[in-house]
Amino acid sequence: MTIPVSNMVSVSIAIGATFPARKGFGTLNIVTAETGVIGVAERIRYYSNLDGVTADWPGTSEVVKAATAYFSQQPKPMKLKVSTRYPTDVAAQLRGGAVEDNEDNLALFTAISDGAFGLTIDGVSDVVSGLDFTGDVTFAEIATTLQTGVQAIASGGFAAATVTHDGTRFFINSGTVGGTSTIGFGLDAGIGTEISSLLEIRQGEGTKVDGVAAETITSSLNAIQNVDPDWYGLIFTKEIRDGFVVNGEDAVEAAADWCEARVKVFGNTSNDLDALDSVTSSDILSVLMAKNLRRTISTYSSSPGQYPSASVLGRAFTVNFNQPNSTLTLKFKQGPGITVEQLTQNEKAVLDSKRGNAFILVGASDMYSESRMANNTFFDEVHGIDWLENAIQTNVFGYLLTRTTKVPYTDKGVAALEQQVINALDEAVRNGFIAAGETIDGEFLANGYKTITVPVADINQSDKEGRLYPGLSFVALGAGAIHGAQINGIFER
Repeated sequence: MTIPVSNMVSVSIAIGATFPARKGFGTLNIVTAETGVIGVAERIRYYSNLDGVTADWPGTSEVVKAATAYFSQQPKPMKLKVSTRYPTDVAAQLRGGAVEDNEDNLALFTAISDGAFGLTIDGVSDVVSGLDFTGDVTFAEIATTLQTGVQAIASGGFAAATVTHDGTRFFINSGTVGGTSTIGFGLDAGIGTEISSLLEIRQGEGTKVDGVAAETITSSLNAIQNVDPDWYGLIFTKEIRDGFVVNGEDAVEAAADWCEARVKVFGNTSNDLDALDSVTSSDILSVLMAKNLRRTISTYSSSPGQYPSASVLGRAFTVNFNQPNSTLTLKFKQGPGITVEQLTQNEKAVLDSKRGNAFILVGASDMYSESRMANNTFFDEVHGIDWLENAIQTNVFGYLLTRTTKVPYTDKGVAALEQQVINALDEAVRNGFIAAGETIDGEFLANGYKTITVPVADINQSDKEGRLYPGLSFVALGAGAIHGAQINGIFER
């Protein structure tokens, strides 16, 4: 027997952890109560262009109208998500895996005259049997045969259950609705020809979700966030505007409050003429301003059928923070397809005082003005700070994660973390978010920022023992943006 080479030369290669990805700050989520496309088990769907949206949604849908406003911007944003909310009770749903509508798959069903599968609805288990598909010629007819078989059990959630096929997969919905409505995965029947795997409804093949009790806006957003938190901007289809109440909750206020507590921004649209009235203080713009909300940008529009907030966020979300000089202000931007408001100077002043914005006509040019959030901060500042916080967080965490050896609790280890912060701040300088200038204390920062570290020797012993370094900080100067100018001149003969 030969002696292995590893006895002489041993080689071991460690595979480092993957550096974590940064969050995206360019994805809008359109939340709608329109149903029939995105099931309750899916809840949210991703689109990269308008064609994807129109392939799923009817041309007359509000989702298509909002998405059209979003994707009409130049340059075009690249990411959109659409999610569903449920203001009324919804049934539990079993969503099968992919069973495409084609001749080969159809033939697998039409060869079966005694199909069967086990199913549990609302805690009651039974066997759906005697399924004869030999006379079916379409997947719609197969779904009808399945539905007839399920309803034949004639008890509890089985009696009114529905079965559909959307061209790609089967859906089985309980006949009951609300929070007590439940459904299980497909099971072996023990009789006839077992078809649960053919339907792709077994555990590991399909997905299921319990029924949903009628939701408030807050509970809808919580549920959507639990399914997919990877989006930044929020708007609703047009029913959620100006005082609309959903199950006892003021919808706009609830959405604004929800975003305020998270790293999200809410694009609110108001069609209320009181937004232009200086005497009125009960309109939604005045209410949001009084709450001093930093993450809500409101746009006034006299056209209830349009989506100016989708349009302006579409422009904002084209910013690529990785590119030089890529940051922008939303003031002066156009809204393709959005009606320009013919405001008087007084109406514009009132709108400004309520932290409202609009697409307006200035001279002969149409433009967005002023791009303020409800607390008077400009949108690009909120957007940029959110990106910078995440860039620094990801840089430092990624460095700690991907090191094959530890970062020592020494001044040298601190310097390594400081460098990760500097890398992110340098990016902010390149993309135009940070610029050179003076601090409020009169210190000139040539780089637009400075970092400060506390020597390890001065750190509290309890922090050292807990392996937490709290001594790294920075000061950064925002580049801001010029929104107007005053020019004085002297003319001499």
